[in-house]
Amino acid sequence: MAHGNDLKTSQEDAARKRQKYQLAFEQSRDAFLFFEGECFQDCNPATLAMFRVPDVATFVTLHPAELSPPYQPDGRSSREAAADRFDEALSQGQAFFEWRHRTWDGVDFPAEVLLSRVDLEEGPLVQAVVRDISDRKEAEDALRSREQELAEAQRLVHLGSWISDFRTNEIRWSDEVYRIFGLNREEWAATLESFMAAVHPDDRAKVQAALEASFRGEPYEVDHRIMRPDGEVRTVLERGHTELDADGKPLRMFGTIQDITEQRRLEDELRNEKTLSESIVDGLPGIFYMLDGQGRLVRWNDRVVEVTGRNPEEMQGTNALEFIPEQEQPLIAKYIRKTFEEGSTVVESKLRTVAGDVPYLFSGLRTELDGEPYVLGISLDISKQKYLEALLEREATTDHLTGLYNRQRFDAEMEWSMRWLGTHAMAMKPLW
Repeated sequence: MAHGNDLKTSQEDAARKRQKYQLAFEQSRDAFLFFEGECFQDCNPATLAMFRVPDVATFVTLHPAELSPPYQPDGRSSREAAADRFDEALSQGQAFFEWRHRTWDGVDFPAEVLLSRVDLEEGPLVQAVVRDISDRKEAEDALRSREQELAEAQRLVHLGSWISDFRTNEIRWSDEVYRIFGLNREEWAATLESFMAAVHPDDRAKVQAALEASFRGEPYEVDHRIMRPDGEVRTVLERGHTELDADGKPLRMFGTIQDITEQRRLEDELRNEKTLSESIVDGLPGIFYMLDGQGRLVRWNDRVVEVTGRNPEEMQGTNALEFIPEQEQPLIAKYIRKTFEEGSTVVESKLRTVAGDVPYLFSGLRTELDGEPYVLGISLDISKQKYLEALLEREATTDHLTGLYNRQRFDAEMEWSMRWLGTHAMAMKPLW
């Protein structure tokens, strides 16, 4: 009696297992196929949907080769490659691989295939589980494309990215970081020690201080030099942040590194050019000034401040006419306009200085910066020249002892008087 109950239980268990398998077979989203030799024996509904076959009866009439393109992506014949995979499954029990399948109506798609040998009393069968991985492949291709785009963008701007894992003492670099450091992946030990070894010896203390500050939660930003294996020195800028655990200990560090060697070189050149130009401007014997299109002061040399006594902090944007005596402002305003119109002018005028109104020679040149017109001007103090001219004129026309007109001046005055008399004699009436 007990034996009969055990048999019944075993039969019930077997029935439940068959039911579970049948449900899995029918409801699975993966395709289940059975082969005997080169013929299909059965398939589940997912198979029909995946390969776009209307029913099982039609499916079992197809040859397996009809559900694959003639060749696989590696160039092998699908028939030859499939035969090798079947032999592998029969000899080793299973074979797992990626495959290019084709629907009944001719659409190719990527798949993962698991072939399993099933041993039955009448002989072995091969069960195939096929999973469509089109979505995964599209995601992988999209990711690969984004990674390539990122790598190209990093290459163009000389900007690489890195991750430092303090738990494993490992640093992972993007391709651009290797280019910046002039290293191959095989030459890089991927540790903090090997990174510090590449930092210029004079900058290691600065980099270490920046790292320690980051370990305390501060942003990581430091510019420093690196030494390439060929001896070339480059300048880089690093930015990043450290991820801390609950106890405040560093776990990982994420960051970027940019090669700014050329940028620094240009900055140094610009700084040197600026220093040189300022030295030239400040070393001029006269005053230098720059006016905008409205005649306002936008730049000047130190000589302007010394001569005028103006506060340099209040000079920016001052109308240039404020430095000219009132009676001569119309003349200077005219010449400023003329300079913008004609390109260059020279004019004599007085300048308001700490010593009073002093004669200056003003020369202006029109220029453009960023599409806007400006006047560059240089002015020289000509007070000594004017004094000497007056002195020479006086010495040429007066006696240096008596201060009276000399013979040259007397003759000149007499000649002028006679010419005037000859011109107006006819108009004069006699007095007697």
